Amino acid sequence: MPDEQIALPGVGPRARRRAGAPAPEPALALPVARVALLTPLPHLDRPFDYLVPATLAEQALPGARVRVRLAGRLVDGVVLERVAASTRELQPIRSVHGPPVLAPAIAALCRAVADRYAGTFSDVVRAAVPPRHARAEARAAARVGSADSDATTRPGAPGTTGGEVDAAPAPGGVGRAGWARYDGGEALLRGLGGPDPARALWVAAPGEQVPARIADLVGATAARGRGAIVVVPDAADLARIAEALGGAREGVVRLSAELGPEARYAAFLRVLRGEARVVVGTRAAVFAPVAELGLVVVWDDGDDALSEPHAPGWHAREVAALRSMAEGASLVVGGSSVTLEAARMAGSGWLQVVALTRAAVRAAMPRVQSAADVAHPDPSRAGDRIPPIVVAALREGLERGPVLVVVPRAGYVPVLACQGCREPARCPQCGRAMRAEDATRRPVCPTHGAPVDWRCPLCAGEQVRAVVVGVRRTAEEFGRALPGATVALATGEAPLRALRTQRTLVVATPGAEPDPGPGGYAAAVLLDAAAALSRPGLRTAEEVLRRWFAAATRVRPAADGGRVLVVGEPDGREVQALIRWDPLGYAQRELDERRSLALPPAVRVAHVGGAALPAGEVVQAVCDELGERVVRRSGPLPVAGEDGGEQVAWQVATSIADGAALAAALQHEQARRSARRAPVVSVRLDPAGR
Repeated sequence: MPDEQIALPGVGPRARRRAGAPAPEPALALPVARVALLTPLPHLDRPFDYLVPATLAEQALPGARVRVRLAGRLVDGVVLERVAASTRELQPIRSVHGPPVLAPAIAALCRAVADRYAGTFSDVVRAAVPPRHARAEARAAARVGSADSDATTRPGAPGTTGGEVDAAPAPGGVGRAGWARYDGGEALLRGLGGPDPARALWVAAPGEQVPARIADLVGATAARGRGAIVVVPDAADLARIAEALGGAREGVVRLSAELGPEARYAAFLRVLRGEARVVVGTRAAVFAPVAELGLVVVWDDGDDALSEPHAPGWHAREVAALRSMAEGASLVVGGSSVTLEAARMAGSGWLQVVALTRAAVRAAMPRVQSAADVAHPDPSRAGDRIPPIVVAALREGLERGPVLVVVPRAGYVPVLACQGCREPARCPQCGRAMRAEDATRRPVCPTHGAPVDWRCPLCAGEQVRAVVVGVRRTAEEFGRALPGATVALATGEAPLRALRTQRTLVVATPGAEPDPGPGGYAAAVLLDAAAALSRPGLRTAEEVLRRWFAAATRVRPAADGGRVLVVGEPDGREVQALIRWDPLGYAQRELDERRSLALPPAVRVAHVGGAALPAGEVVQAVCDELGERVVRRSGPLPVAGEDGGEQVAWQVATSIADGAALAAALQHEQARRSARRAPVVSVRLDPAGR
């Protein structure tokens, strides 16, 4: 039972009556609304009871956005439910804004996500429900006849607005041939949309037509009358999968912030009214209010774009897992690589692995080699950044189709150092590392955006050298080495949508590789493996391997001449995993090591940051409450705050089984401090990239 509303002095109905103001007439049926306030204050993260005036009885339905008074101020809220009575003296709802937008199932999901990540319901709802857009709302209402408006605007109502909309996608039928080559693939299709949900970790085959396979999954679910959600990291994946799903049909909608406020809210309302049963979208689409949900697909769950950057920092994969359990929907987590979190779910048996046999993998994958393992025409140049064997492989590949070079750094020369003593070149004003924008290598400060007359503070030298070479400089080098090729540059800031000719050498940063077409790349080179793997961070190696697999899967099979060269140490664990094409095995071995060291994701970790005193108080209170369930406590470490001031960071880790207790202890302590108006701290559970 939620906490009841406590009457506030001077603002309740009794005070209005003393002042001569008439009390509003309550609604005849269910006159009490339980309202969640949309405020980030942790101590207000609970339902409050408010009176439903008779004039708002038909508008203040569960899921509706309302304005209510709290402590003399108007605040936003959302109605969770209507009940018959309350034990407290209540204030009335002041106004209702728009139709109900929060389905009961989504409200429960938001509560579960907030509790898992030690956040507030308000923060999660803001991600789950797009901002209101009055024009989109008016147009949606105009499409719905007044006779059935009440039925179709209630959140979670199944069906369509009038029978004119085909709620199923048109993926070209349920294609079983594509899934038949996977161990467990046909069983997965049979289980979709049924009473016993199927939950799978899909390790996509090299060169797989991912949009077509996802369309098969959605088609099998829709054939059983169930809805589906497909969550992808970015707009490029969204466009490809939406096209495969028949995105022009009425039963399929896209949900993404890139649509713009009006189009996004209009698409959301279509799903809410039951006009669409299939949603494909980016991160927040996992909350889409699809009626009779039967399937959630999360593609490439290792991509950082699927992790919410704002508090409480939820991940789409974890939200999808919570929703699968709550609504009895099937779940498919897929990718060319395997995240450690997905490997943990598979290791516990909660996800069933759907992958090719080793023989099928060898037949589908390109030939992957370390450049150091290939005989060099000139052994004295084997240590070059671009060995001769790389140029020879690309030249040979260009005779058969496009080729790809992946460079881990953007820019021209992103890192400079003194030519004489190798001291890093830093801006004398702000201290940031300087870079070169062109072949002149004149140092440029990224903060000021202008060339700097730099002199080494140690040896007074004025000449600089390249420490790291970026994608633009690399493109120039390959253009000189392969004069007959068309060199195309692809980066996150300047993406390349399509290749102009097949004889194209694409130089790209990780994740920006353009689609080579149905034939795939003839060859690919992964440069600077050591530089990519040397970046700090617990997730660095896993992320680098994920990007390598994503690039290599675009290369033709070895039987068709496809070849991938990695320029790096051949004995490295990540290089060997790519050569064997064994993403699941790598993830399982890495996870075993994390368990022995009590590192995430083998444990649940809370990062607590802020000023030294309040952060330490929160950590101490949480550790006192959990006692021996804390498996590791570390800190404080000095960090720079957002305002440039000095702050500290702590880590508190528990087992996976005690993760809920850790989140609850953090929520309780945050609420206690908020009620006392004590200094706040930042809390993140299982943040991406840590």
